[in-house]
Amino acid sequence: MPLGLIKKGLKFGKNALFNGLSTPSGSSDQANNYILRYPYDIMDAETDYFLIEALEYKAGGTPSFSSGGGAFNKLKSAKSERNFILPVPNGIGSKNNVGWQGGNMNALTGAAAGAVDTVLDPDGLDGSENLFKTFADGVTQAGTKLQQDLTKASSDTTRIREYVKAKTASAVINAAVGSNINANQIMARQSGQIINQNLELLFNSVSLRPFGFRWDISPRDKKEAKVVKEMFLQLKMRSAPKRLKGGEMAFLSTPDVFRISYRKGGNVHPFLNKFKICALTSVGVNYTGSGQYSTYADGTPVHMKLDLAFTELEPIYRDDYEESYIDF
Repeated sequence: MPLGLIKKGLKFGKNALFNGLSTPSGSSDQANNYILRYPYDIMDAETDYFLIEALEYKAGGTPSFSSGGGAFNKLKSAKSERNFILPVPNGIGSKNNVGWQGGNMNALTGAAAGAVDTVLDPDGLDGSENLFKTFADGVTQAGTKLQQDLTKASSDTTRIREYVKAKTASAVINAAVGSNINANQIMARQSGQIINQNLELLFNSVSLRPFGFRWDISPRDKKEAKVVKEMFLQLKMRSAPKRLKGGEMAFLSTPDVFRISYRKGGNVHPFLNKFKICALTSVGVNYTGSGQYSTYADGTPVHMKLDLAFTELEPIYRDDYEESYIDF
């Protein structure tokens, strides 16, 4: 490679590493020592690469009605303690999952829920009245409303009684003989009918996104082998919990967390997905990447595989997209 092109690449590489990124205090020599890069000459003006920034964890605090807590807001602009630069791995992608689950609520349960709501929030009262009066009025209104609902279903009162009997019978039988039958099973055998459970798919949870990446590592000279060895050490060390020193060895401090991103030159990649702050949950190094043991004269393995597993610290919410218009 021509000398002028090498110098241009190195100059751009330095700018690309620091433009838009957090940097440690001190000289440029200190900054260069704090960046670990494989391959060592990865950078040029159009390079796509994968950036990993190690951050000291800061607790997000407890949530409240006005704030959700969480460490992301405290860490998203934090200064990194060590940067790792690797090629963009193969097989990348993103998958956003949301928890939905089927939920049952039959008519009796629904009527009871409405009655409880009336007890806690009776009509005609604004909440400023005496607590006992509110509760007493609520109980009265709930009883009246429940009776009206049952009267409206007068044609079904026989079936309702049968269901209540079957419900009671199943509870007594299960307690007596240790069986596991329910009211619907008894009704189905006696009359061929069951109560309508009004099954509906309901939102019930959010989830944290996991990401897994794999790289083939083949150092080409001693300098690159030294960088690779230090990179493995730093990733393992920074993902490990810390024992508090002094008289508090009984406690552990949270490992470092990581800000990861796909980059293009000096900027965030314009198309690929973005990440929230992540925990590094697994660091795997296979020193026999080709399936057999082979090393250079100094003991450096010829071919290795690096596997990193990250999980985001908090879920992705709709307002994350709306407020920043970033594709997570």
